[in-house]
Amino acid sequence: MLRMSLFPETPGTLLRKIADLQAGDDAAVWADFVERYLPAVRAFIRLNGAPENEQDDLVQEVFVKLVGILRTSRYDAAKARFRTYLATLMRNLLVDYFRQIRSRETAVNGAEQMTPLPELGSDPATASSARHRSPPSR
Repeated sequence: MLRMSLFPETPGTLLRKIADLQAGDDAAVWADFVERYLPAVRAFIRLNGAPENEQDDLVQEVFVKLVGILRTSRYDAAKARFRTYLATLMRNLLVDYFRQIRSRETAVNGAEQMTPLPELGSDPATASSARHRSPPSR
């Protein structure tokens, strides 16, 4: 599991500034936010088994979702720390991604040839080895 200590502390003022950004506003605020979180987001996506050719798109999707969430005030600091909220958002995004992959594989190959899904949020070594295991024989 990606340690929460890898996630930076996020000042509440930065979250409010992101929420208040409008088109053409100060790009420095967004750049600060991305600089703080890009390494952790990228690591989470990579360590939880996303294919290398999809990782950049998934990282971008995380940031797009975050902006929408912050602008609509769906994040509540009284309920959870921002890093916890972000980890949950990333986990859910990956679950949806892997469900789509599994659905496509089932449609094309049938259930017997599906690739096992990684266990999200598990030890990176475990998540990595889960991708390379053969499906159980019947």
